[in-house]
Amino acid sequence: MLQRLGRHAPQRTALLCCDGDDTTAAARPLDYGWLQRAAARLTARLETVVEKGDAVGLCFGATTAGAVVGMLAAEAAGCPFLPMDGATQPLQRLCAACHKARVGIVLCDATAEDKALGLGREGACREVINVSDVLAAVDADGANPNPNPNPNPNPNPNPNPNPN
Repeated sequence: MLQRLGRHAPQRTALLCCDGDDTTAAARPLDYGWLQRAAARLTARLETVVEKGDAVGLCFGATTAGAVVGMLAAEAAGCPFLPMDGATQPLQRLCAACHKARVGIVLCDATAEDKALGLGREGACREVINVSDVLAAVDADGANPNPNPNPNPNPNPNPNPNPN
């Protein structure tokens, strides 16, 4: 479905994102085209490092656009994923979960990077990828923030084509 919406309605809003610590800030609309590009870029990165049987750990401090992109990329790479609460769970509990789920790669953002790097130091995963860099690259490529934040795909603001 994401691919279909990315092709046919790339500028429609897919997510309203309040990334970072400031949840009082205005939500930033992210469109289907952006979401598809971000997931494809992260999938390509994952495919260079995952091994057969790997699960992907998702270690985020909150539910962010990065977490959504991580889920989509893990699925596209053919890997199960393990959502982890990087904000509140102790490192040893996350390590145990990673070992049990056979996590090879952990995706994180800046809010949980220290915890994710701790998983790497403890041998709970082979590699940690901060998705913030991937998302920033997609933003730099253009098309977001959504140039048309109006979710109405009809560019004609006048619903009546006959003004008479």
